[in-house]
Amino acid sequence: QFSTYAEKCKPCPVGSIGVKGFCELCGYGTHASGEGASTCEPCAAGYFSSVSGSKECIKCPSGSFSESGASGCRICDAGNYPMVAEGRTTCAPCLAGHYSAGGSPACTPCPKGTMVNTEATKCTPCPVGKYNDVTGQTSCKDCDSTKYSSEEGSTFCLKCKGKIEDNACTNCNAGQELKGGECAACTDGHISLAGMESCIACPPGKTKNTAGDICDECKAGTYQPESSKNTCLACDADKGHFQPETGETYCKKTRPGFQLDGGSNEKDEVPCEKNSYSTGGASKCSKCESGKGEYTDSTGSTYCNVCQFNLDSAGNCGTISCKGNKIELEGIGSGNFTFPDTSAGGTASVKCDESNNGADGEMITRYCRYNALTKEVEWASADSSACSSKFTEDVKDKVNKMNDVNIKDPAATKAAVKDMKDLATKANEMAPKDLSNIATSLSTFTDNLAEQGVEVDEEEVRKFQIIN
Repeated sequence: QFSTYAEKCKPCPVGSIGVKGFCELCGYGTHASGEGASTCEPCAAGYFSSVSGSKECIKCPSGSFSESGASGCRICDAGNYPMVAEGRTTCAPCLAGHYSAGGSPACTPCPKGTMVNTEATKCTPCPVGKYNDVTGQTSCKDCDSTKYSSEEGSTFCLKCKGKIEDNACTNCNAGQELKGGECAACTDGHISLAGMESCIACPPGKTKNTAGDICDECKAGTYQPESSKNTCLACDADKGHFQPETGETYCKKTRPGFQLDGGSNEKDEVPCEKNSYSTGGASKCSKCESGKGEYTDSTGSTYCNVCQFNLDSAGNCGTISCKGNKIELEGIGSGNFTFPDTSAGGTASVKCDESNNGADGEMITRYCRYNALTKEVEWASADSSACSSKFTEDVKDKVNKMNDVNIKDPAATKAAVKDMKDLATKANEMAPKDLSNIATSLSTFTDNLAEQGVEVDEEEVRKFQIIN
């Protein structure tokens, strides 16, 4: 408080204190926040007052600090930051891998691809050949021996599929692979394209080319059964081996009745010429010995016939022939068939049904045989087993129905039997294969009935015996 001679004592205003009846302003670094204060309080750490008579202290700006009773604030030098410890604020060095500029309130970690400098005042990019994949580092990492970085500030290293020199990657050439950090030639039967890290094996049927970058297919006449090979193997023509395709893993062998085409192992096989034969695996067919009466009826033969008579100049055994003959066969085509003159030992063929021009390939064959006892020729029975009749499709349908019927279902079984019974009345108009299909179906049907213990009317079954 203070007073004058004319007045009573009054409290000192804020920012001042009473001293011997007078008010004195608080000095720098102190303050008095209320009237009638007896002492000036020093500013707390982190605060300041730069004028006298302050009623309060001012907080230091971000990045600066002060001790207790300060009249001003200080800033930390670059590479430091303000830290409060034991009630005091001081400047402390940035942590490893962190940096700060002068007056910074805190230190910042260096970003990826950089490292902090010695003074911790800035971050510098990682040099070529090094990298940093995390923040806050004091040094950069070296790339592995198989990796590289060709630019400053790298956050990762690149994989090199070739040779690394002066922090640059040189890819291996075609036909090479990377081994121990060096480019080396691919081994036998292996190839690579430029820039490939490793070689790959050529598969069977292919071999390594000269440049070492492509697996070439084996040419016609050659083969390769194994992988990782440089050359193909030749098919052995002397043994009748050949291969007309490319890229194959095996050779074909001539079939019985065939030979190589002109002895070539690159072309497909061809049939033996007339009056020659082979039993398979032949480069060239063997000639029939005409002096011994040997001959063949056609090309592609697997053996020679022996002519009982004389051979003509063309090697045909035809001095005696079966004369043209007309026969009747019920249930097939028109029913009438005429076989032309045929040499002894030959086979004549006629179409089962002239109306369809033989489009289905069904033929009736008949052999002209020589009887050594009578020294005469005679026709053998006609073989019409390949022929169909007008009932063939109906027979197939009824047979399938009987084969699929549930024999424990009386109604279904009875219906199937009735269908077959009605069909059997036309047996004399059917082809041999129709009758054979019906007989087989009935045999299977009766066997199934017996196995399942189903009672049958034996009289009904006997009605079908004519088919067998």
